[in-house]
Order: sequence, then structure tokens, then C-alpha cells
Amino acid sequence: MSFDRIDNVHCEAARHAGSADFVFHHAALRPDHPAVIDHGREYSYRTFADDLSRHIRALSQQGLAAGQSVAVCWTGLYEHWLLLLALEALGLASLSYTRNA
Repeated sequence: MSFDRIDNVHCEAARHAGSADFVFHHAALRPDHPAVIDHGREYSYRTFADDLSRHIRALSQQGLAAGQSVAVCWTGLYEHWLLLLALEALGLASLSYTRNA
């Protein structure tokens, strides 16, 4: 669904929301529903939001400034996604790589 098809109030909020905001929104609405399934392990929206909050807090204490770029080594889907969303929430750009590439 396009943002233009959502009513005006929700449309404007959605245009300015970051990805983490959507995770927290879904965690509030359906905390026990699956958010991510990685290698057969299921993570609920509550767990995803809690883990994302911890990542945001930890990264915010590293002295990084919005607009900086951070390299992120791929270690697995769930952890990688948490790092990317936390970096985005802090206004940081991410560059993903693998050790094999």
C-alpha cells in the first residue's frame, strides 16, 4: 500500500518515521507475533523491539555522530538487521560486508 492511500494523519507520520519506529509500533500492537525468523528461530516483536532498544543505547554511547558511516560485518540475519536498524535510528550510514567477499 502506498503512503498516499493512508489517511492524511497516518500518511504524514509514516513519511517521517524510521524503520525502528515501525518495529516499536508493531511491538506495541502485537508483541507476541513473530517479527523475524532466522534459521528456524522465531523472534517476537517484543523481543525484536527490546533487542533493538539495547543496540540503539549501546551504539549511542560509542561517540559516533549522525551522518558518519559505519562498516558492519555480516554475522547473521537477526544480529545484522538489529545493527542496521539501530544505526539508521541514530542517523548513521552503514556499509555491510562479509569476510569472504
